[in-house]
Amino acid sequence: EMLKNNAQMSQRIFDTQQRLYETELVKTESEIYALRSQINPHFLYNCMDTINWRAIMNGDEKTSAFATNLSDFYRTCLNKGNPKIRMKDEFKNIRAYLRLQEDLHDNSFDVFYDVDERVYDYESVNLILQPVVENALEHGVERTTDTKGYIRIRAALEDEDVEPRIVIEIFNTGPPIDPRVAEEALTDPGRGYGLANVHSRIQLYFGKAYGVHIAPAEGGTLCRIVIPAVR
Repeated sequence: EMLKNNAQMSQRIFDTQQRLYETELVKTESEIYALRSQINPHFLYNCMDTINWRAIMNGDEKTSAFATNLSDFYRTCLNKGNPKIRMKDEFKNIRAYLRLQEDLHDNSFDVFYDVDERVYDYESVNLILQPVVENALEHGVERTTDTKGYIRIRAALEDEDVEPRIVIEIFNTGPPIDPRVAEEALTDPGRGYGLANVHSRIQLYFGKAYGVHIAPAEGGTLCRIVIPAVR
């Protein structure tokens, strides 16, 4: 009986030590990840700055602009780890992203903006526009036939209601989205459209009254994003 008790005690001690080891391992890995997340962006920005200045010294304005846009895009994407972002920086992110895409696509599509600059002073969840625009490019603009495709981005501050809100509309040319696919894109993260993630994050931060709506429109697809006007 004594040997049995000693064996059980030894096992408990071993299990406790194992849990402590695993806890310490997770903590160490988390610290390494945090350190890596700090190093990598700075390294990336330094490289982009170097490319930019070398391009300027060589009179290569196109490469300089590309490096600057890439740096702006990643700075606003990472946002120093903050899940909230000023709308001004969210639009800076999407403008940089679309300039990069225009360059990568040899300017085969156009982008039009109609943005009420009052929305810039308000707060948003980080990265709500880029997944929508990437989706608009891949499933719409790149499949536009007969004419040059385009994306149109509108943003307005609607303050007539009791609770003011920001409404962003992103229209893209191309095959209109199927209504069934549109519904699935907002509810099934596995669909690969990226819209379900944006929709759920908006509702998580701001409530069920807000989120994303996507539907077929004449000549393409219209995505509508609604968030409260929060400073």
